[in-house]
Amino acid sequence: MLYTYAWLGLAYIPMILYLVSGVHPSLTGTMASALTTQYMATVYYRRTSREVKRVESLLRSHVYSSFAEQVRAVHMAKADCSLLGWR
Repeated sequence: MLYTYAWLGLAYIPMILYLVSGVHPSLTGTMASALTTQYMATVYYRRTSREVKRVESLLRSHVYSSFAEQVRAVHMAKADCSLLGWR
């Protein structure tokens, strides 16, 4: 666990930007673009992650229902065989 509270880590970003811009002003633009890129990647990842989870749950529900049908069919086939005297 990196931080107990997520907002605590975010509170340091403006302070770090201020210190870096004071010491080395040319890095301010680079840091700003890196933070923007990271934010955009995070937003994209969250969106695609939700979509993948949704599709996975849809596929799993189909597989589980198909498996349940097959199990019921096996029990019915065994019952039919025992009624007919087959082994």
